Amino acid sequence: MKKVIAIVIAVALVAVIVIQQRKVGALQAQVAKLNADAAEARQEAQHASEKPKADTKDEERLAQERAELARLRGEVSALRKEKAEWQKNRGAAESAAITATHPVAPPPPNPAAPAVEGMQWVETVLNGPAQVKGTEVGNVRRKALSGEPMTDAERALLMNMNSKSAEIEKSPEEFANFQSAFIGSLLGWTNDVRSEQVKGMLNAAMNAASASGYDYHAPAENADKWAEEQKALNTRATSAIQNLLRPEERAVFDKAFIGVLGVDTGTK
Repeated sequence: MKKVIAIVIAVALVAVIVIQQRKVGALQAQVAKLNADAAEARQEAQHASEKPKADTKDEERLAQERAELARLRGEVSALRKEKAEWQKNRGAAESAAITATHPVAPPPPNPAAPAVEGMQWVETVLNGPAQVKGTEVGNVRRKALSGEPMTDAERALLMNMNSKSAEIEKSPEEFANFQSAFIGSLLGWTNDVRSEQVKGMLNAAMNAASASGYDYHAPAENADKWAEEQKALNTRATSAIQNLLRPEERAVFDKAFIGVLGVDTGTK
């Protein structure tokens, strides 16, 4: 009887062991599958993390850059068109600039022209810019000093210039424009770089004279009445310009000027 019980117990134990082994095998298979699924999920997650994601800010920036590039291309095209137009009209622009910088003086009257035409020329000069006045008066003064024949209109210009000189002398800049053109025309200068040097010296000297209250009007009549300091300023300015001149120019200059800080047409 005991043997039978022992055999039954042994069989039961074997059955239990077999069932447990099967469960263990099944569980191990599930674990292996879960491990495989987990590994696959990790790989997919890694791939997903490595794949670049769309960034809305980057997209907006790229859109703005494209728009800016299109705008700049449009501006470049407009500038090229503008440059082509400018080059087309370059000659006219340069002529206008030269005319604005160096006013063109009216042509002198023909010696044989009627008196009315000559007086119109005088009026045009007297109403023109200071540089035109200086150029024409300097040319006529040169003719007078060299003994060349002058027209009635040219003599009238020298006489009438006396009434304009006080007005010119009130402004250091206007006076410098007039007197530098006068000197250049008197000496026959054409685009001489010394003209700008003379203008700068005259402007500085007349500013100093204005600050001190000096009046250099009609030097041929009033030079003897000037104070010593006033005479000294006139002498310094005159000497500075004389130092720029060649000997033959200096000879003509000295005939025309008592000093450079007043308008002197050689008439009273």
